[in-house]
Amino acid sequence: MPRRAELLSERVAPTLAGIGDSMAGRPADEVLAALDAAVRDAGGTPDRAALREFAAEIEAGENPFT
Repeated sequence: MPRRAELLSERVAPTLAGIGDSMAGRPADEVLAALDAAVRDAGGTPDRAALREFAAEIEAGENPFT
């Protein structure tokens, strides 16, 4: 079993939180592109449905990652 620090979700969490902070209030399409790129850059396969939900929250000024 991988250690927690080795999990994709743990490695990408700080980046996603940063996107949530820096892109609050921006259009969901822009936020979605940034979230998608962050997951791909970390070596993951994005769950577009989940990322769309997160993007909508960030557009509304909320950060689901903090």
